[in-house]
Amino acid sequence: MKREIKRFFTEERILDLGGFLILSVAAVISLMVEAETRTILPAPEITIPVINSLCALAALVQFFFPNKHIISYSVMLIQSVSTILTGYETLGVFLFTALIILMFCNKDLRNHFYAKFIPLLAVLLLSLFGVLPFGLFRFILAFAESVFFLSFYFCIYKKLENLLSSIAPAFRSAEKLNISLPEAGQTILLSDLGLNERQQNFIFDILNSNSSYNDLSQKYYVSTSTVKKEMADAFRLVGVKNLEELRILLLQYRVRR
Repeated sequence: MKREIKRFFTEERILDLGGFLILSVAAVISLMVEAETRTILPAPEITIPVINSLCALAALVQFFFPNKHIISYSVMLIQSVSTILTGYETLGVFLFTALIILMFCNKDLRNHFYAKFIPLLAVLLLSLFGVLPFGLFRFILAFAESVFFLSFYFCIYKKLENLLSSIAPAFRSAEKLNISLPEAGQTILLSDLGLNERQQNFIFDILNSNSSYNDLSQKYYVSTSTVKKEMADAFRLVGVKNLEELRILLLQYRVRR
């Protein structure tokens, strides 16, 4: 039972649940507290509670459909803009930079980076002009905060990327794999690695549900020794030594069967 709960509450669902909670609280508070009259949002006493409520509902939908990243991206972008325009620019900038990092972590900015990043950056810059009614100094500070947050999180992201690259084993070299791998961040089909259907199912469950060998044994009605043998054969086919190396290799891609 505990294992099933752990499988259900993935890191993305925990994030969605936290988002639903804070947005629900924000929706209630925005109904109880008078809106900031200097915001450029029309009818803020109505607009702000509606935005918060709809975003809370979207976060709840995302909780049950965690693979629909576009929902969480939309919620974070809308909240970033509306929060900046209502005078909480530091929080809004934080949400925007968190959105960028989340998209990087989900590998949704790897392809066509500039075509995606430049429009997002334009939205942020336009939103910052909405801080001008609160004073020129707050606008300048919000702009400086944006530069700092973006540079800080980019620095952290690159440091983690370099750390992972340094511990990645030698199997990343194409010459040692005897298979053709796509560029990191792209989609990879397990069937293209020469794996049979059972091996594909095992690996897919391990990556997406953190299943153990015993879990796979029970799910597919085979012995644990059979699971171990199939996985050992899969390691040899892919050119890795163990499950951890396989994880490091495949986490670079969007894995599909």
